[in-house]
Amino acid sequence: MRWGQEDLATEITKVAAKMGIPITPNRICVIRWEAGETAPSLQHRAVLAKIAARDHRTEHLAEYFRAPLAHWRLAAYVQLEEKDETEV
Repeated sequence: MRWGQEDLATEITKVAAKMGIPITPNRICVIRWEAGETAPSLQHRAVLAKIAARDHRTEHLAEYFRAPLAHWRLAAYVQLEEKDETEV
């Protein structure tokens, strides 16, 4: 969606409030998700899925955000492995 990390964190907070989910991520949370250091919680992923589903350009991401946490961990592991291989 071409949002900055702070913009995404703000949008997550707004959408979560409308959904009745009391979460308030910040830019650091988004940075850690992007880096694969942590994965969004189930609540965060539900909100991310809702945000992605609103836009026809990103609606395909909604299913990704609904994926179980194990899939997120696997994706982060694969990204790290690929990064290590390209640095060699």
